[in-house]
Amino acid sequence: MKEKTADEIFKQLYFEKYEDKYNIKYFKGNREIWFYKETREVESNKLINMQQLRAINKKVEELGWIEWKKKIKKQRYKY
Repeated sequence: MKEKTADEIFKQLYFEKYEDKYNIKYFKGNREIWFYKETREVESNKLINMQQLRAINKKVEELGWIEWKKKIKKQRYKY
């Protein structure tokens, strides 16, 4: 079974998406989750739940901000 993308997870959680050159914003009502491309930071204006955290982690992974995960995979196959 194919793993869902971050956009699919956010959509399932009823978030809409806005993206420009510098930022990605997911929003639902007055809740906003920002991804700042230049600084590689994530910000939310409210507390996040576990489902939202899963979507955030997936997006960070898709953006290539998680370098350690790639290193771990490479190390597994060295031996």
